[in-house]
Amino acid sequence: VIGVIPYVGLNFAIYETLKDVATTMQGLNSPKDLDVASGLACGGVAGAVGQTVAYPFDVCRRRLQVSGWVQAGATSGPVYTGMMDCFRQTVRNEGFGA
Repeated sequence: VIGVIPYVGLNFAIYETLKDVATTMQGLNSPKDLDVASGLACGGVAGAVGQTVAYPFDVCRRRLQVSGWVQAGATSGPVYTGMMDCFRQTVRNEGFGA
């Protein structure tokens, strides 16, 4: 859920904003008047931005699932105390691009 919420929220917000900007730039009365190509471009940009922001949350979620939490009694491999600890350790040990 934590990886989906930022993605979906940003996706809708950016998509609607881009549709309004495209409507104004093309001199149209309503976003419903946009052609298919403009709608696809708005959706593509919104999806790319949303996924870029949500990806780090997904990486941490998967790492926490695979390696475990201290509270759950994990003893081998990287062990995290929570999401922020997972972010910190990942950036410290593997760099920002991990």
